[in-house]
Parts: sequence; structure tokens; C-alpha cells
Amino acid sequence: MMNEEEKNLPEAQNGEDLAKRAREVAEDAAEIVSDAVVKARETVSETAEKARESLSETVEKAREQAKEVIEKMSEQAKEAAEKVSEQAKEVAEKARGQVKEAAEGVQEAIDRTPLGDLIESQKRALSEAMKAFEALIPAATREHGEKALKEMIEGYRTLLSMTADQINGLLERAGFKRDKDTTDETAS
Repeated sequence: MMNEEEKNLPEAQNGEDLAKRAREVAEDAAEIVSDAVVKARETVSETAEKARESLSETVEKAREQAKEVIEKMSEQAKEAAEKVSEQAKEVAEKARGQVKEAAEGVQEAIDRTPLGDLIESQKRALSEAMKAFEALIPAATREHGEKALKEMIEGYRTLLSMTADQINGLLERAGFKRDKDTTDETAS
């Protein structure tokens, strides 16, 4: 008959086999888990690399688009500035023309004033009076009379010149400036 130890021997062998088998299963499980961790790391690394590349591409595209927008806006701003400059030149030229017309109108108004008419009338009257006296007065008296007449005319010219200067001063203070061409024409 078998003793107890011998009876337990197959059980012990079975226990050792089971332990061995358990170790093998545990080692296989550890290897599977290790492989899964390695694959997970690789997947995470690949995903992170793809995300980094995608983010880099997106950032680069955004930079390019921003650069294009800035260039477009700069070009539009430059065009707008040129357009405004051209319009300002046109407005200034139009204003110059209007001011010149106004100055010419003022000059014509000055020339047609009652004082201007009076002076012209007085000149004609003096001229006729001189002719009448010329016929009556000897040559020496005529000579002095002509000088007196010239002095009188010079006085009127001075009066007109001072009046014109005052009017020009008022116009300049009001913001109107005379062109050199207009000044040269009226001086002749």
C-alpha cells in the first residue's frame, strides 16, 4: 500500500506542474502586457508626431495667410493713400482756380468802382480843360500847367495805389492770395 507521501506525490507533481504552468502563463501575460505597452508607446509617439506635424503645417499655413493678408492690406492702403493724394491735388487745384477767379472778380469790381469811374471822368475833364487853357495861355504858363496836372494825376495814382494795397491786405487776411500773374497784369 502506498503511504501518504506517495499518494501525495502525484498531487505534488501536479502542484509543481500547476505552479510551473502558472509561471509560464504569468510570463506570457507579462510579455503580452510588455508588447502592448511598447505598441501603445509607439502609437502615442506616432500620433504625437503626426499631431506636431499637422500643427506645424497649420501654423505655417496661418503664417502664409497672415503674410498674404498683410501684403494685400498694405497694397490697399498704398492705393488708398495714392487716391487720397490725387483727390487732394484735384481739390487744391480746383480751390486755386476758384480763388483766382474770385481775385479776378474782386479786381474787376475794384476797377469798376465809383471812385474808379470818378477818376477816369476827372482825367477826361482835365484833359479837355487843358486843351482849352492851352489855346488861351502862353507857352511858359502851359509848361507849368502841365507839370501841375501831372502832379495832380500822380496824387490820384497814389490814392488808388494805397486803396488797392488796403483792399489786397484785407483779401490776404481773409485768406485770398493774389497770383504773381494777376499782380503783374494790374501793375502794367
